[in-house]
Amino acid sequence: MRRLTVRVETQGEVVVRAPLLLPLETIERFLEKNNSWVRQKIIAASQNPPHRFAAGEEFYYLGKPYPLIFGDSGSHSIKFRHGFIIAPELSAKAEELLVGWLKKQALKHLKQRAAELASQFNLSYQRLSLNNAGTNWGSCSSKGSLHFNWRLIQCPPEVIDYIIIHELGHLMEMNHSPRYWDLVQSMCPDYEIRQSWLKRNSSRLRLL
Repeated sequence: MRRLTVRVETQGEVVVRAPLLLPLETIERFLEKNNSWVRQKIIAASQNPPHRFAAGEEFYYLGKPYPLIFGDSGSHSIKFRHGFIIAPELSAKAEELLVGWLKKQALKHLKQRAAELASQFNLSYQRLSLNNAGTNWGSCSSKGSLHFNWRLIQCPPEVIDYIIIHELGHLMEMNHSPRYWDLVQSMCPDYEIRQSWLKRNSSRLRLL
């Protein structure tokens, strides 16, 4: 490891990664310098406790909260109808079933919107896939492949569109230069509003 980094997990745990022989004093100075940021993240984590997957707990889908319900799910393990309905006998698998359902919806939604937006802006990409990235919501490879964090399905549709546009922009500008951001703004004039929503809600979205 060549870099000194600090990360605050969703449960408020502070994780510091440092080169093996780096002096302790250097690490302490680094943490002191980033003290304000770390405290802010810990407070945010305390305001967003981990999900318990209990009846009545709410989970977000396309920007709106829906309750987890243990009831008649028909012939399905999980059914979506004004809430996430799971058969009572499968309650122990609630997390697995819910996350699996959200991932399936994420792939379907992202594929559809990416194709529509790419066509709108006369762009093309090689392939699209989901990932479980810790910090990035999306990425675009040098070969033109798009990758998105499945947790985006919790966001409002317009925020998802912004992330798709963000990555489509990299098909033309593989950087974050002023020219790139001018390009994004031409494709999504209010991108800063959507970007701001994502920053404010990132801690909550990453709880799953």
